[in-house]
Amino acid sequence: MYDGIVIHYARVYAKKTDTEIDDVVVPLMEKIGLIILPLVGMMAILGMLGYDLTALLAGVGFLGIVIGFAAQSTLSNFFAGLQLLTDRPFKVGDTLQLESGEVCEVKKIGMRATELLDGDTEQLIVVPNNDVVNKKIINMVEPDKRLRVLAKINIAYGSDVEKVSTILRRTALEHSNVLKNAEHQPVVRFSDFGDSSLMFKVFIYIDDVAYRHKVTSEYRKAVYERFAAEGIEIPFPQRVVHFVDETKKSERN
Repeated sequence: MYDGIVIHYARVYAKKTDTEIDDVVVPLMEKIGLIILPLVGMMAILGMLGYDLTALLAGVGFLGIVIGFAAQSTLSNFFAGLQLLTDRPFKVGDTLQLESGEVCEVKKIGMRATELLDGDTEQLIVVPNNDVVNKKIINMVEPDKRLRVLAKINIAYGSDVEKVSTILRRTALEHSNVLKNAEHQPVVRFSDFGDSSLMFKVFIYIDDVAYRHKVTSEYRKAVYERFAAEGIEIPFPQRVVHFVDETKKSERN
């Protein structure tokens, strides 16, 4: 009766909604029903036969407390999963940046853990829901899929800084995935004096987070080719080493 009516209509309703919570709760209801209903039925039969259920209920209550303490971590992850499914800070298919730095795609939000696919290593990461709720996570596709990426470019000392800045900006605007409206123009910053180079940072706004690696790679390639055509040098790291002639030093002493 329970499986044929309640679970049946719950599954039909779950298919009509867009939320993930009912897709998880319905199987959970089915599993709980397989345990609770026979237990209630057995207690009802014992009551009809004249048995005193007080001691049995007390034992069940004590057993529930013991199980609650033993499964504290599991219950914590369970309620954290409910929180994720109701608050919906992210959904399946979203791209997240974890506190540890990995960028992953959400594959499944379960009642105990969330499954994430690492975009760089193609490995499946299973994170307990309690960790997901209590740690900093960036949803990279909310409020939209646009993203600001950073490219670091070094040039040789003696280069024309204004000319380099113009090349870096124009090269970014030539890429098809770079935003070109007034609000999201590429930003070029002369960031520091390095040991053997002048250091620049280029902030580029792209239309989709999924293209972040593609855009930065193609941008660096285009900058390298433009620098080569314009005679702008990208230097190798250099060190100046002074040798002391210990022989002459000892003769003076």
